Amino acid sequence: MIIASSNRLIPYIRTVRVAILIMSLSTCLVGCGVKAESVPPMDLAAAQQLAGVTETSKVNVQKGAYEQVLALVDAIPDEANKAMITPAKERVAGQKANLVALGMEFEPAIRKLVEGGPWEIPTGITPEMGFEARYELVDDLFAELAKLKVAAKMLNAYAQVVEEGGNPELAARAYLTNRLLAQRIIEASPMQVSHLVGVADSAIAERGIRDMALRRSWTSADIQLLQGKGTVPFGAIKGLAGAIRSEWTNFSVPFIAEFKFPFNQDDGAEFLYGIDKEALAVLNQNPKPFDRKLTLEMGSKFIEITAEEMEKTPMRSAMSDSYYEEILGAVPTEETDKKKMLEWFKSTPNALGYALLQTAFPTFGQARLASLRNEATRGLTEVVLAARRGMVETGDLPVSYSDLKKFGLPADVVDPFSGKGYGYDASRGMAWSVGADGKDDGGKDEPERWTDKAKDWVVRLK
Repeated sequence: MIIASSNRLIPYIRTVRVAILIMSLSTCLVGCGVKAESVPPMDLAAAQQLAGVTETSKVNVQKGAYEQVLALVDAIPDEANKAMITPAKERVAGQKANLVALGMEFEPAIRKLVEGGPWEIPTGITPEMGFEARYELVDDLFAELAKLKVAAKMLNAYAQVVEEGGNPELAARAYLTNRLLAQRIIEASPMQVSHLVGVADSAIAERGIRDMALRRSWTSADIQLLQGKGTVPFGAIKGLAGAIRSEWTNFSVPFIAEFKFPFNQDDGAEFLYGIDKEALAVLNQNPKPFDRKLTLEMGSKFIEITAEEMEKTPMRSAMSDSYYEEILGAVPTEETDKKKMLEWFKSTPNALGYALLQTAFPTFGQARLASLRNEATRGLTEVVLAARRGMVETGDLPVSYSDLKKFGLPADVVDPFSGKGYGYDASRGMAWSVGADGKDDGGKDEPERWTDKAKDWVVRLK
């Protein structure tokens, strides 16, 4: 799986890593007599045709639901916002009353919107819009996405308060609504960043469900209300496939279409692309620094290979990894010897195009891993629910992992990092995922401490 440190695609930042691969050069050779080929911008329609851009069909999309959720968040009064972010143990009676009063209206309103079917999250983009205009819309979308996280936190806080007040059924309903909210965001995301907001909202819901299940206030009926709901197998990683296709269409292709070389410093190239005069001098010695057609074709092929893998074989990325290595394996990194880096950028045809793609594509690996983590946490929540239901109905934890299925564990729930069932030990009251390293270490790590250093991701069952 391709993992890199960058976590945002080129189009969403003004100072990109185009030259960051070459800006680390402290010196460069100037004036060798070679003039770089001029590459003017391309018509967007022609670029889209080259990139194989097609509109994704949406069946039975619930239009307007996304906007209604934003409006509901905007209507949350300041007092409730403060109560929401106050730790549960520190909330005073007045704050709890505010959360209950608001939540009694907020939760059913959100539930109606998330139960109505798939959403559409509009970007405001029109076909004739240039890249800079598209870029400006991203800031507005970021602000909206923050509101979706507020909605998740509000539902979580409301669930905590009503459960504490003796109404676990209302708490279960609030968590179910939170699960479905995350699912709607993930499946409708037009960009990686919106997809990851959905994954983050899912984490809020799943942790809350596990914590509340362990408080033992839920009845078997409350648990059954939640089991299997809002947990589409590999829903997050399949949703990511749609997000990267949309992002490629709406942002990456227009950016590549408008990208031109040589840069005119008067046009703000240094500010816009992060390329200084020394780095430009290196590229200016390359007779063919940028091949737009090849860049679009390679990008389109990589997007389709990656998206198809996410949809058809979500735990495997061998084909996309192989193609990435084929086209970008030779691109110098920050660790490359300066002399070799300099020579590569001076002499390799389409060096700039390769650098653009090398900057963008590794982020898919990060988002893919986040989606697999989401799958693991949701599966562990299902294990907790089945185990707690078994304890409610029989007085003891189910003896074996297979016995959990008698108490509602969905048959298609598997640990995404192993492709098998989760680890389970009734005697220790533990269940676990093997984690990203794919190795089963027996669930010896601390429960709910799912750091990169944790060997297994462990949950308590009693």
